[in-house]
Amino acid sequence: MIFDSDVVISGSCSCENLALARGKKLHDNREALKQKTLSREAQKEMKDMKNRL
Repeated sequence: MIFDSDVVISGSCSCENLALARGKKLHDNREALKQKTLSREAQKEMKDMKNRL
């Protein structure tokens, strides 16, 4: 994916800096999803424990 990282306008001249970005690899996405799920479950358990007391 290409996106504008910086646009400079001075008088009648303008300059754009372009950047190239890549998405995460499949194994990185799986790891991130696993971490989010574990964190969400831990938060839910903490909330349940707090409500029991």
